Amino acid sequence: ISILILSLFFLLPALKAQKPEVRRILLSGTDKYDSITIYYDSTIWIYKKYIIKAFQEKGEVGELIQVINRTNKNVLTIKNESSNHFWGIANDFLFIYCGTSTVRTLLIYDLKTKHEIFNTTYMDATLKKAALQNNQLTFFYPYLGDEKPPTAPDCPDKLKWEQEGGQAGYLEERIFNLKTKKLTKTGKIHCEYFE
Repeated sequence: ISILILSLFFLLPALKAQKPEVRRILLSGTDKYDSITIYYDSTIWIYKKYIIKAFQEKGEVGELIQVINRTNKNVLTIKNESSNHFWGIANDFLFIYCGTSTVRTLLIYDLKTKHEIFNTTYMDATLKKAALQNNQLTFFYPYLGDEKPPTAPDCPDKLKWEQEGGQAGYLEERIFNLKTKKLTKTGKIHCEYFE
């Protein structure tokens, strides 16, 4: 019997199949979670008001995301249609980024209404990252393809970047207010290396 108990003592943690020390970087300024459990095919974040379950689907990039309201047990399920990744919660707002390249899509859901309230393209700048502060999300919108910014600042490294196989692009700082659901284009545009 003692061998059986000892075997179970060492076997049970392996059965739970947790990944060791794997941490995802969540959007700066989002709520802190109370606990996190990381498995090989899923991650569960426990917040004061919500439980987030992100499931890695076999053979797919991204996650099926379930949000469970701890008070009324309502569930919101967001299918993995565009390489979705859970990026954080702030109050009653859910943040998801989609994609695997430097240029991605940002989705924001209002968890009270269970509706998507904002969807945009974004790219983290070399020195600045998207961040949430005082219910305002600051992010960097990339002008892609033929889309040109209203004013294009000088880009002194453009020739060097092109010789290295990249290209010069432009990012504009934009701010989305979660309370008013209004987008502000700041006009602050800078040159950035694009792959």
